Amino acid sequence: MSTATAQLTITPTSDMELDPSALVMGTRDVTNGSINGRPFQQEALVTFNGYQFAAWYHQGGLSLRLGRRSLDSETWEVVDTGFLFQNGAQFWDSHNCVSMGISGDGRIHLVFDLHSDVLRYVTTELGYATSSSAVWAAGRFVAERNSLNPGEPRVPGGITYPRLSKLGGGDLAVTFREGGAPNGEHLIAAYDSNTGLWASCEPSSMETPARGCTTMSKTIRLQLATRITMVFTLTSVGDYIPRGHGARGRVVQITTYITLTATIEG
Repeated sequence: MSTATAQLTITPTSDMELDPSALVMGTRDVTNGSINGRPFQQEALVTFNGYQFAAWYHQGGLSLRLGRRSLDSETWEVVDTGFLFQNGAQFWDSHNCVSMGISGDGRIHLVFDLHSDVLRYVTTELGYATSSSAVWAAGRFVAERNSLNPGEPRVPGGITYPRLSKLGGGDLAVTFREGGAPNGEHLIAAYDSNTGLWASCEPSSMETPARGCTTMSKTIRLQLATRITMVFTLTSVGDYIPRGHGARGRVVQITTYITLTATIEG
């Protein structure tokens, strides 16, 4: 019996250049020259309340840039966050990409520049995501910290592969690897958009939760009391033909993309 296979076709609806000089790393980098749009980077492009947001590194000064556009416009408003690509610049390490999330309180969350490094975490002020153009241009960022909540001890261990995912109700989850391969653990914590604070979820393994984060089992079993929806997005966010550090790269964003949703229940 023959089986028919459906063919997937993706048709771009537009091609917009966010930055004519986005960072392209040198040929001695750890993995390859691309730092904006890595295969494991799921949160460089986020849609929230009628806007689309993008985060990337800029070539000049190695600064972290943040842009937004209204969904009915192709004009991007771009701000320089003032935070720099530092850890990854030592060896041109493309593990150190940007992960972005937006919580229901309008706060933008950025976790970035990590490959077995101390957490680098930045947020904006409340409501910044949908603020006026004048407020957006002012760049209302809160000071960088190495803990999820202000004033708490830093997140333990070296951090790699951060991901910010929607939980529903405006809340977020953050996951990341603590420690190095092959002995690292994946940790998870939840952000409450009503309180503006991170808290651990219910224990997801028999191990002791670590400072506001819950340890996930290495078998990738997720045993949570609450439901988590993970969204995987197939996008096109790169055109990086030149590889030299002095080369000019660009970030290309295509508005048509596929979203696959997997729901995990405890």
